[in-house]
Amino acid sequence: MKKYLLTKVAIFLFATTHFSQQLLINEVSQGTSNAEYIEFVVAGDFSCSTETCLDLRNLVFDDNNGPANSGSVSTGAMRFANIDFWACIPQGTLLVIYDADNKNASLLTDDLTMEDGNYVLIIPSNSELFEHNTVAPNGSLLVSTYPNNDAWVSGGNWNTIRMQNATDMVQIPSSMTGINPDFSLAWGSANGMGSINFQGSAEGKVFAFENNTNDDVMLQANWTARGIAEGQTPGKPNSPENQKWIQEMNRNYGTVSNLSALSSLENEQCFNTCDGAILTQTQGGYAPYIFEWSNGETGNNLQNLCPGQYDLRIVDAKGCEYTTSFEIETQNNAGLAEFAVPGELASGEKTQYETQVEGGLWSATCGTCIDQDGIFNSSISGVGTFEITHIVGVGECSDTATRIQTVNGHFQNSLPNVFSPNGDGVNDFIDFRANNSTVLSGRVFDRWGNVVYEYRQGNPRWFGKNLNGDRLKNGSYFYRFVYQDASVQDEITIQGFITLVE
Repeated sequence: MKKYLLTKVAIFLFATTHFSQQLLINEVSQGTSNAEYIEFVVAGDFSCSTETCLDLRNLVFDDNNGPANSGSVSTGAMRFANIDFWACIPQGTLLVIYDADNKNASLLTDDLTMEDGNYVLIIPSNSELFEHNTVAPNGSLLVSTYPNNDAWVSGGNWNTIRMQNATDMVQIPSSMTGINPDFSLAWGSANGMGSINFQGSAEGKVFAFENNTNDDVMLQANWTARGIAEGQTPGKPNSPENQKWIQEMNRNYGTVSNLSALSSLENEQCFNTCDGAILTQTQGGYAPYIFEWSNGETGNNLQNLCPGQYDLRIVDAKGCEYTTSFEIETQNNAGLAEFAVPGELASGEKTQYETQVEGGLWSATCGTCIDQDGIFNSSISGVGTFEITHIVGVGECSDTATRIQTVNGHFQNSLPNVFSPNGDGVNDFIDFRANNSTVLSGRVFDRWGNVVYEYRQGNPRWFGKNLNGDRLKNGSYFYRFVYQDASVQDEITIQGFITLVE
């Protein structure tokens, strides 16, 4: 037991300027052989955009206990020096001040800088980062009254704030001369006078805010009294819950990063199918999260989307926001299969068709006369009229274009595209004869590939009848004839389509 002038002691903290943040006590230890320390924490509401801090300059902490006892008051106090170092101490910083003449064995190495980014300060009481006075408060006053700046001396002095084991009170007063504190912690005979109270002596004990139930510093259940062997944690959180509370005060503290989102986007697969999707995954921030989409949805993923813009707002448990936008596009292939035919080709010529896009699937009624690069070879097709087809895409998303390619040989053969075998004496038949050439063979097919006319001998005329002499229905028919060209002694094949209309 230490001998003091006082029977009860109080620690006061106050600032002459109001802040939205405040300095709180997180842990108090009497230590082995009275190796005392006080651990403060800079507390305040989490900020989503910036690292918030507290100006501690001229903030007083004291052992005066006038509000807790009507007896005498120890003279003197300590305060944070009026220097730039204390101008902006970030929220979530643990600040340990200890008796420089009796260092507690559980203390870590002194830490006198904020530059290391660990949000911990461990400072001996005699540091010039503090000031002290031995003038006031004094024993004639029951309410703490502090002197002007002239009375403060550079460097701290633990004797002005030394705590008593048997009975004591640690408090944060409501004002510079306030008797009723905003927060207080009491033990011994002062039990019941504080916001937080412990029975019996503080000798060999440590009082710690462990957030056992929630983060309310005024709730007794959140505080624990332990033996110093297992309870002292200066410069460290007092429990996992205490650590979470401290870290969540500062956006740059610990491992929680700023709120953002990873996303993947699937565009509409083809025109008017509305099968787009947006998949998102939150990064950083604090769960749970609220998702607000411009289309009224509230989940993290969107399905069955039509083309358009979709805006997303994510709000985390701290009220921090992240906004982003997505654009769903269509994979419409309409018109992409279009290609241009240069006109009639002479037998033996090649041409490559001009297309809207590269690739696609090519086919022709002359088989291998066209390759998959869109190159048409009339040496393979022979003479005639041929359907060329180009397809881009697959399934419902495909686009198809068909054009007619004509190949002329060395002989003259002009066939009409349409004839009307109705007996009116005008355009009643198709004459497959060609100048300077002899018909070797020829057939006409219906749309199902059935032979409806076959040349055998004589004049190669077709009157729109089948092999049985029956009149055929209106429609498109395919012909293929082989000739002997008298000028070059070559066989020439012509083929194409002709329409029968009565």
